[in-house]
Amino acid sequence: MVALTGGGWIPLGFIYWGLIAGTASSIWVAVSPQLLLSHPLQPGVIALVHAWLPGFLLSICFGAVYQLMPVVLGTDLAVRSGWLWGHLCIHVFGTLILVAGFAHGDYPLAAAGGLFISIGVLVFMITCETTFARSDRRDAVAWTFLLAGYWIMATVVFGTLLALNKRWNLIPLPATQLLSVHAHMGLIGFFLTLLQGSTFQLVPMFTMGQLRNPGSIRNGLIFSQAGLLCLGPGIAWGFKPVLMAGLLFMTLAMIFSGHAFSATLRSRKRKRLEPGIKSFAWGMMALAAATLLGTYAIHSGSDLASDPKIARLYITVGVALALSLSILGMLCKILPFLIWMKAYGGKIGKQKVPLATELSSRRLEMSWLMLHTSGIMVCLSAVLWENILLAVVGTLLFATGSVCFFSNATRIVLHLIYPRKP
Repeated sequence: MVALTGGGWIPLGFIYWGLIAGTASSIWVAVSPQLLLSHPLQPGVIALVHAWLPGFLLSICFGAVYQLMPVVLGTDLAVRSGWLWGHLCIHVFGTLILVAGFAHGDYPLAAAGGLFISIGVLVFMITCETTFARSDRRDAVAWTFLLAGYWIMATVVFGTLLALNKRWNLIPLPATQLLSVHAHMGLIGFFLTLLQGSTFQLVPMFTMGQLRNPGSIRNGLIFSQAGLLCLGPGIAWGFKPVLMAGLLFMTLAMIFSGHAFSATLRSRKRKRLEPGIKSFAWGMMALAAATLLGTYAIHSGSDLASDPKIARLYITVGVALALSLSILGMLCKILPFLIWMKAYGGKIGKQKVPLATELSSRRLEMSWLMLHTSGIMVCLSAVLWENILLAVVGTLLFATGSVCFFSNATRIVLHLIYPRKP
């Protein structure tokens, strides 16, 4: 029986706060669809992106990692629950301040929010580091937690410096290039690194498959880290050879990780893909598409200043499609298991209990997947043709899908209040 971190309340708190932030963000963009066609450096767009990334996806990942890391590393978290509760509180508070600061163009306030988030991330990084040191596992899957902890710490510290730089010009480089470095540190350094490890723990677990090609997993992780180390200085100073080396490394990373994922997925005993696993697989394909789009943008010399349309496409494909489908797809499996453990784990052998798969609604999961994916596709068309009508339709579909996912998550969580018999 897997021990629940903080009795299950800590990961659940992060996850549910993330879902609230994500649903609110999707409604926000549906109410203001012009944000989809605005310049990426417009304050409202920056606020929306940070509500989506630190508020939504990062919160969910924190909750998932705090529960998953002990399982992967085979040891309890090496910090007290009180520190994790503190991280949850300061993360929520910091996210609200950060988004409010960006929305009002108040960069010192945004920097204050970033500072609060940084303090919470420091707790996360220390947790990853000390738990990794206590564990005996040293394969690529284990290393991803430690590396992700370092990268998210670097991302939030650098982001706080950028907010201060907006006011006092501390770093004498173009703001668009610095913002791109910050984005890639988070998107590749944290999210992609984490997916390169958690994928090969969760997919075999939830599909009754076997982990395949560990060498490809290791190579994918090595190349993604090398790629990021090249992309950072390459983007910041505009070094084309370093940029191209980074793109080559990232392409190899996607090839190796994709090969291992495909082999692991083919080993499954459950041949029919459930909506969560299907969403995750679609997200992996979208990550490959985002890599190609990023390669085109860098090779053609496009950036936030010279070609904001490419930037909007890249953000939409990489974040709203790829990362969101991947993370929410895994959450379709993680959340029912977490709630089932808390609501029914202690009743096994004493009474009949429902299966974990019975806690969620397959209809709501499938509705979310179809609405989310079709909504993003319409949004991409709106960005390509700069059509406000398509932006209205796409964002409405997308927001409706988010409400479906939130409704299903709430239905699952209600089992804590109203336990059911099978």
